[in-house]
Amino acid sequence: MASLMMLALAFLGATVGPRLMRLGRWSAAPRWGIRAWQALSIAVASSLVFAGLAAAIPVLVTNSSVLDDLPLSPAALCEHYGLPGGTVLTVVVLTGTALLIARIGWFWLAQSRATRATRQGQLSRLALIGSPEPAGYYLLTSTHPLVYCLPGRRSAIVVTTAARELLSARQLDLVLAHERSHLRARHDVALDFAAALRRAFAPISFFAVTQHQIARLAEMQADDDATRNGGRRTLASALLTLSFAVPQPGLGAGAVATAERVRRLSRTPSPWGTRRRVGAAITSAAVLVSPALMVAAPALEALATQCCGTAASVALGA
Repeated sequence: MASLMMLALAFLGATVGPRLMRLGRWSAAPRWGIRAWQALSIAVASSLVFAGLAAAIPVLVTNSSVLDDLPLSPAALCEHYGLPGGTVLTVVVLTGTALLIARIGWFWLAQSRATRATRQGQLSRLALIGSPEPAGYYLLTSTHPLVYCLPGRRSAIVVTTAARELLSARQLDLVLAHERSHLRARHDVALDFAAALRRAFAPISFFAVTQHQIARLAEMQADDDATRNGGRRTLASALLTLSFAVPQPGLGAGAVATAERVRRLSRTPSPWGTRRRVGAAITSAAVLVSPALMVAAPALEALATQCCGTAASVALGA
């Protein structure tokens, strides 16, 4: 029963969740939008994992003394957590869950290692062919106007000669501030995790949507940080100049949702107030912990039922 509830929660999160998220107008508060999409993706993934782990509870309580000191009978837990197919189906589900956990861990490690290796290779080549500038970036000879950053322990910002020629001094300052925001916020970590979940759950399109939304909002957050003291239209014009593909796994100012961001920067911002920020924080936290609460709900119900039954028996005996 609990496993079916967790699967239902994952299904609702992956199907209804994105529709509800689009009502949040996260472009007005991209920092909170990133957290909300992360919370939703973690909730969907953990619901799928908890669906399998819940099936293990009857096996644990019938083959160990884990409940000896708790006021809850194994029969009550088996009734709430047992699968219709019995032991055979339970073993199959547990095996699948173990493989799923291993798959998530494998893709997370693979994504992190591949990204780190690619960046280190680019940084090594950059040290050979790029020239460090006093403004804190590497100048790279290229006919493509690009400005991007390579996050990590040895982070770097790259500006091509074409970009420096086409951008004004003010535009270049804003674009550099945009890249520094990416480095400070460590958007690369959020994007790597989203990419790992997308690969681990490849058949589920929800995780591809999540990755795109986090990348889009990360750029918007960097835009806001760069224009905190003004210059939104100036940055918008710079984005039109830099709307070229960025070498992966770099983060570039003009690489994602350029047209939408230009329109956004051309309007007067209306930041969220305290009430909306608090509401977003509470909602994201509730979404994040909902799978754990849901998987614990049957045990709490069984405990409440057993306690009430015991109390009634004592009252009748008295």
